[in-house]
Amino acid sequence: MESTPSEEIRLALPGSLAPIRLPTGWSRASEPGGAVTIVAPEGDLRVGFVMCALDGTPEEIARHAWRIFDAGFDFPVRQTIQIPGSGGWDAGFQVVHTVPAAQSRSAIAVLRTRGDNAYCVLILGTKASINRRMAQIMEVLEGWKPEGLSAPNLGRAMQTEWGEKQSAQMSEFLRRAMAELQVPGAAMAVVQAGRIVFAEGFGTPRIGSSEPVRPETRFMIGSNTKPLTTLMMARLVARGNFDWSTPVTKLLPDFALADPELTRRLEMRHTVAASTGMPPRNMDMIFKFKGVTPEQRLAEMKQMKPTTGFGETFQYSNYMVALGGYAAARSFRRENSLGEAYEQAMQELVFGPLGMERTGFHEGHGKDWASPHAIGFEGSCELLDPTMERFVAAVAPAGGVWSSAKDMARYLLLELNRGRLPGGEQLLPEDGLVERWKGATKITGTMSYGLGLLRGEEDGLDMVSHGGMTLGFTSDMYFLPRNDIGVILLTNLFAANLVAAARQKVFELLFGAQVKAQQMIEAASLAEEQAIAGRRARVKLGAEAAAWLEGMAGEYRSHELGPLFVRRKEGGYWGEFESWASPLGIEEQTSGRPLVALVGPGLIHTLRLQVAGEAQALVLDQGQYVYRFERQ
Repeated sequence: MESTPSEEIRLALPGSLAPIRLPTGWSRASEPGGAVTIVAPEGDLRVGFVMCALDGTPEEIARHAWRIFDAGFDFPVRQTIQIPGSGGWDAGFQVVHTVPAAQSRSAIAVLRTRGDNAYCVLILGTKASINRRMAQIMEVLEGWKPEGLSAPNLGRAMQTEWGEKQSAQMSEFLRRAMAELQVPGAAMAVVQAGRIVFAEGFGTPRIGSSEPVRPETRFMIGSNTKPLTTLMMARLVARGNFDWSTPVTKLLPDFALADPELTRRLEMRHTVAASTGMPPRNMDMIFKFKGVTPEQRLAEMKQMKPTTGFGETFQYSNYMVALGGYAAARSFRRENSLGEAYEQAMQELVFGPLGMERTGFHEGHGKDWASPHAIGFEGSCELLDPTMERFVAAVAPAGGVWSSAKDMARYLLLELNRGRLPGGEQLLPEDGLVERWKGATKITGTMSYGLGLLRGEEDGLDMVSHGGMTLGFTSDMYFLPRNDIGVILLTNLFAANLVAAARQKVFELLFGAQVKAQQMIEAASLAEEQAIAGRRARVKLGAEAAAWLEGMAGEYRSHELGPLFVRRKEGGYWGEFESWASPLGIEEQTSGRPLVALVGPGLIHTLRLQVAGEAQALVLDQGQYVYRFERQ
């Protein structure tokens, strides 16, 4: 295999007019077969580009492309997901293949169609490398633009004023979509030209309840907490408490990472810019959180190292944002715990001044509090144990806020009014507010990450945005500075596919975008049905699983994730972790012994444990980090 230094590479992709530049450290491989192939810096990830005739099913086209890319490729299809065309493409598909778990690799084909051709991007490599290099993969993928491809440009469209007609159509769409996608409840608000023009609740806060969701109903907003945290930080910068370039250790002298050089270089800006090379370590938070304090969470970072170079690529770390929020809060309140200091800073600098009276960090009960839900293993919507959502408590600056659609609309008005409150008071200088919007860490060719906010272009519209997700809630927030429009959508379902289609519907109503929101809902519903059918086919429950799991019974322990007890319960076996439990099944593999499958709702039923040795350990492979539960 021959390669050329990436600094010199301008890559010509099949059918494309203009060459694209490879990300730093990548190289082009000389491969037989006709595919254009690039290799990640570590050498354990290859991405191939194949243009072929649009002839056959997506699976057949993907198989043909794989054979061109790698003649020995023989991994079976696990799932095919249809993606409505965007950016000028007619349609899109993602074909995911099953690779034996012991290989810790993934194989994914992304097909986009235009006219009579399919443009196939083939991703084959270690899970670790795909995880840390996904932003760079997306940059190249989105840069592949065949001759004649013309993306919509809504920036030139005539903008409509939101009125009763738009409200009625949006409401009707959300009610139908929620029923199809099993979303129990949602609340949405739209702001335009300095006022709230739409605010409505849909569905119920909790399945089985007759209470309606209102615009005042509180939901967890997940990572949409991050823009609120950086707003607090920006106010402290304006006050002179610190600068964005202040070293974190100046505010938290005892803080350290496992990498001394990164610890030394780390500035406040870096904590919220997804640019440090620190990878996600979400399992540490989700599995073990009972009684964990913010101080203990930050102390865990002494064992963590970056997996890419400083500023090299986008990697999203909740630990890092928590660090920045707590360090800023310490400059505001020298006494009390980090958690108390952060909550006081947010209340006094953000929630109070904005009049966000239904926004805070502690869940409540009653008709105006939504409960978390997730799709269960068998495919129905289930109420999630609210205790599981407490995993965010110790990383609150990254995702711990509860809020309502109306309160978040007040926040959107502040952003669009460039830091000015409705009464005219300048809460934050405009340059301090807008500094957060500036995308510095590239994610794709059109999207970058600023300071707790995404900045990019969507169908020709200049957009600042963020998303949010916990184990039982999903939210979407975005605003268009040039159009003076902002939208917040809150739902009480994990990974609700509703949000992307709802955004498209807004574009249809305001800018005359291509009508495809309903098609997106149908595609999402079909993908969910296929995923459910696939789970049922692969994972065995009941007596068959219990007989095999009997040999796994006992106590295990992970240094990072805590205890695991495999116990017989309710006619089967359960895995009991420190803070939650899940029923267990087994997933057969074409090679090797079965995997222990967690079959609880939502995120949980995506997790699989490999059996090491003679059941001496259970291994959770998360790509960049592998956790081992050792038998006790």
